[in-house]
Amino acid sequence: MRALRVRMYSRMPVKRPLFPALLILGVLVVPARAAAESISRSLAGLKLGSSPNKVRAAYPPKTGEELFRGDVRMEIDRKSSSKIPDDIDRILLGFRDGRLARVQVIYQREESKKKPLAKRVIEASLEYGEPRRSGLDYFWLDSRTVFVLFEAPVPIEGSRGVELRVSAEVLEREAFDARTE
Repeated sequence: MRALRVRMYSRMPVKRPLFPALLILGVLVVPARAAAESISRSLAGLKLGSSPNKVRAAYPPKTGEELFRGDVRMEIDRKSSSKIPDDIDRILLGFRDGRLARVQVIYQREESKKKPLAKRVIEASLEYGEPRRSGLDYFWLDSRTVFVLFEAPVPIEGSRGVELRVSAEVLEREAFDARTE
């Protein structure tokens, strides 16, 4: 009887248990690839490709002050606009050919402590899949858009030092490729 059991187990094909495992793996990988092809093109209520007028409408300046200090770059902080969400310290924008090509938010100190970089990377990984990494920057990209998470140095008021705060950035793929070359 004992020899019979050994024989039964030895005849079991090896390839069968691998097929269900490969099938399950394929089912898990396909949604991750599909998610990676659809990175959100908006951040802080601003969508890439928007006109300067749409940005002005989303973040109207306080007391008639002009937000735009040039056609290429712009910074929105609590001093310049009253509509910034509570968890965001400042928003940095970049325009290309009159259209929004880059949105970067730097979170408040409390928000950076409550949701540190590692936690935000995990959350983004669940949505977009495994990130690529360059130094301490984590990024996800598709054919048109790049989403980056990193810690940005922010000057400490009344000091010459800086502190690191969590920052998120959405930008056009062309701008990202030009930046990394």
